[in-house]
Amino acid sequence: MVKNLKNFVGVIFLIQIASIFLILGCDTTISKEPPIVFSSNQNGNFDIFSINSDGQNLQAITDDLDDEFSPKVSSDRNYIVFLKNFGGMQSIYLLNNNDLDSNYSVDLFAGGPYNLSSQIWSPDARKVAYASEYGPSIYVMGIDESEPLKLTSIPGFEVGDWSLDGKSIFFSSDTKGVEGIYVRNPDGVNENRLIDFNAFSPKLSPDGEKFIFLSNQGNLTGLYVADYDNKNFSLKPIETNSKWYQKIFGNSDSSEKIHYKRIELPDDISNISNISWGPKSEKILFVSGTGEESEIYVVNLKKNHQVVRLTRNNVRDDQPVWSPNGRKIAFVSYLDGDSEIFVMRPDGTEQNRVTNNLYDDFDPDW
Repeated sequence: MVKNLKNFVGVIFLIQIASIFLILGCDTTISKEPPIVFSSNQNGNFDIFSINSDGQNLQAITDDLDDEFSPKVSSDRNYIVFLKNFGGMQSIYLLNNNDLDSNYSVDLFAGGPYNLSSQIWSPDARKVAYASEYGPSIYVMGIDESEPLKLTSIPGFEVGDWSLDGKSIFFSSDTKGVEGIYVRNPDGVNENRLIDFNAFSPKLSPDGEKFIFLSNQGNLTGLYVADYDNKNFSLKPIETNSKWYQKIFGNSDSSEKIHYKRIELPDDISNISNISWGPKSEKILFVSGTGEESEIYVVNLKKNHQVVRLTRNNVRDDQPVWSPNGRKIAFVSYLDGDSEIFVMRPDGTEQNRVTNNLYDDFDPDW
């Protein structure tokens, strides 16, 4: 009887605690951001580091005389790939994210005297797609150190994204003198051209229903969104007559496959780059500006589709990247003249410095 009474009292206590959290509006889910990995030359040459989003627990992941940069964390967070320059050559290396203390990395691809870029992990974290100036072409390689597979027989410039099932890769390429967007299986077959005008940087939404891309139509870089049909590779504009579309993307021009709209945007929204989806497929993050001054913005597709400016530093703010849970954004800012890593909330509040040194810190990833 006494034991049952104690259990009953314990249950009542837990219910009361939960009620207090609800009343106070507290989030009872526990979701801690993983460390941020980035590149820095604070040891003389560029190495890969990790640090907590509160600026604590700085750790050098690599430590040698070669420059290492552009770290990309796999979706399961078990691996990190990064680029390495040595002796005029460039290679892709692999790190075990669960054993960073060993500083041991595997040379996945010996590379050559040409630049590699835009490495993108497959959803199952077993393959990496990347672009190479050799060709130039798009390649796919496994983390088992197998020989890279040349994906494109036409010049490939940028890997955009993988489909959710890992059976297709989005990329931009120039085969007719105009850069368009293609999709192809990772074994190099079944190529389909999705966009046949000047377009690049395709990014598939986390729910797989839409993709965004950039285009230089009219000498201005614009942001576009389209519905994606994985089976039919169909493309259609998203409500081009709606008020929000006209407000964000402008008045109408046309191409063979898509109608799009553009308006005169404010001066602080131009030359868009670094686009990415929020984890819930509701927000689009991007950078606007060039050179010494650029700012970070977000488009909220579920809240009146408004554009919100997140940074107002009047310096170069760049390379924004969502945390896996979507609660924070890491970015690079030149607020003090050199590049430092910062974090903020998705509404631009609580901007906090993560790194603070006299060196260059960039390429953040979660």
